Amino acid sequence: MPAPKNKHPTFRRFPWLPTELRLEIWKHALPILTDKATLYPWVEKTDWKRGRKSRYCWIKPTLYYPVAPRTHQIAMPLLYVNHESHSVALDWLNKHRPLRKRFNHKGTFLLTRPFFAEDDTLYLGLDHAAPDYKDSLLPRPEFKQLAVSEEFFLADPSGLCYLVRCLYRCRSYSIVVGNGPAPYSSDLPKKEKMVERWEIDGPRETILKWEASQGEALLWNPNGIVSAALHTLLILTYPHLSRVVAESWYPRTFTIDAVRAVRR
Repeated sequence: MPAPKNKHPTFRRFPWLPTELRLEIWKHALPILTDKATLYPWVEKTDWKRGRKSRYCWIKPTLYYPVAPRTHQIAMPLLYVNHESHSVALDWLNKHRPLRKRFNHKGTFLLTRPFFAEDDTLYLGLDHAAPDYKDSLLPRPEFKQLAVSEEFFLADPSGLCYLVRCLYRCRSYSIVVGNGPAPYSSDLPKKEKMVERWEIDGPRETILKWEASQGEALLWNPNGIVSAALHTLLILTYPHLSRVVAESWYPRTFTIDAVRAVRR
């Protein structure tokens, strides 16, 4: 028995426009590519996997958030796709370096994007519904950028010390002031969670820095984005962080910055 045809094989809006113009509309409907660091929140079943090149550390899943184990997942671009715009979506996916996995039982594709250690940022927020991350950090994964929420640090400053100890190749530790991703506690509808994309935006405000394991605490800027409470707690944590850095077997260079994140 032949498969039923799609009731809407073409763009349902603006049917009187020529095809070329409708495809341009599809291109502008997809998320904009930027050079800013994308925040990837820690999600359930996050799996560390070394890539073909040793400098890469992949995290999966990435482009989509899990809703429940063994449920159907929808990758971000597929939410925009119909028959007419298929070529536009594939072009967008190719620019995002996706991994393509086939669901044999349905004959459909699950499209994911690998986490690239050189450019992307792992994000940890204070989300009590999220799974524990510490066991997965014991192998000391190699990536360069980590971000935590301000609430995460204020609730337990020793958590940042633990991350600095485990992630010894990290060059940038950011504290996100204000809102950030919250895939488990967010009250957004399921589909909106899956397309939610957060990026670090605006200038960084460095609070602590180490150069060849030599630490320095910078003065508080009352006109900056760092609150007095956050700056004071970081200064109080500085001696503990310095001891953690001194335990490393090679000189370490990194910064602890305050940043803001925006949802794209």
